[in-house]
Amino acid sequence: MVNLTCKLVLTPHCLIFLSSNHILKYSAFSSILTLEGAIGALISGRVAECIGRRVLLELCFIIGWLSIIFAKNIWWLNAGRLLMGIGAGLHCYVAPIYVAEITPKNIQGGSTAAVTFTVSCAFSMMFFAGNFFTWRKLAVIGNMQCDI
Repeated sequence: MVNLTCKLVLTPHCLIFLSSNHILKYSAFSSILTLEGAIGALISGRVAECIGRRVLLELCFIIGWLSIIFAKNIWWLNAGRLLMGIGAGLHCYVAPIYVAEITPKNIQGGSTAAVTFTVSCAFSMMFFAGNFFTWRKLAVIGNMQCDI
C-alpha cells in the first residue's frame, strides 16, 4: 500500500511538501547544521578563549568531515553534520576575530567582511551543487579547497 499523505517540512532554504518518511530523515540531516550552528555560536566566546581559535575550528571541521566521508550509516552522517554545525557556529565568531588579529590595520575591515562573504558564497555553491552530486562527492568537493 502506498502512503499518499504529504508532510510539510521546513528546511533552511525552502518549503517542501514531502510524501515519504524516508525523506524526512534527510531533512533532519540537513537541519542539524543550522541547529548546531546556533549552539556553536552561543558557546563560541568561552570555548575559543579556553582552547584557542585555530585549534577549535580545525578540530570541529576535520573530525566532522572524516565522520561524514567514511560514514557507514546515518548515525555517523548525523554525528559529522553535528560537529560541522558546531564548527560553523564557532566560525561565525572565531574567524573574523582571527583575521582581524593577523591583518594590517588599514585592511582589517575589508578582510573581516570578506570572511563572511566568502563563507556565504561557498554555502550557496554547495547547496547548488547538491542538486547534481551525491553527498559523498559533495564531501570530497568541499575538501578540495583544503588541498589547494
